[in-house]
Amino acid sequence: MLLLGVVIWVLASADFSGGKHTKRFEVPSVEGLPFDNAATAVKNQGFKFRIETDPESLDIPGKVIRQTPVGGSLLARGKTVTLTIAPKAVKLPDVASLSFDDAQKKLLSVGFRVQRLDEPTDKAPVGTLLGTLPPAGEKADRGTVVQIRVAADILVTVPNIIGKTRDQIDPILYGQNTTVLPASVDTLPSAAIGHSGGGDIAVDPRDPKGMHPLARQFELR
Repeated sequence: MLLLGVVIWVLASADFSGGKHTKRFEVPSVEGLPFDNAATAVKNQGFKFRIETDPESLDIPGKVIRQTPVGGSLLARGKTVTLTIAPKAVKLPDVASLSFDDAQKKLLSVGFRVQRLDEPTDKAPVGTLLGTLPPAGEKADRGTVVQIRVAADILVTVPNIIGKTRDQIDPILYGQNTTVLPASVDTLPSAAIGHSGGGDIAVDPRDPKGMHPLARQFELR
């Protein structure tokens, strides 16, 4: 039985194609190793190697995730072993249609770090995702900080106009790039609501010098 086993191993280790006897050697198992270590192991056994990248892999960049032939196979020296590795750079997914939380989860799952970037605008509802920096479709190294652009209120500093007359108010508000609708009274004992930069702002009489988000109406009361 022992002799029979030896004969079978010899036959399996030989390649008789073309009428020639070519000895075959065991391919080392290198899956899970860093690429440099894997390549060295393959070369030390007398094999060549070829690199392929799996763009869908979320494994550690440069790690061998597959090899062909698999470890333990018999192959003639000088033949090629294909090493498939996880990529360092991947394409940024398009997350503009998602909520911020879902967009953050998706980017984190691909290996990026995430930072929120609030962009004041009147071109989209507050909280709408405007895209990412770097933009979707570009390649970036995993671990890169990706900024998620989020539509935010336009904030303006509101001057103190309480108690002033309309003649005093107009120059102040127009100087703030603010449009004023006709007032129902000449003196402002309470709130003022105005318009600036293409959107509307509400002035809180309790904090007339504060920063205020844009509202939807414009009038002086």
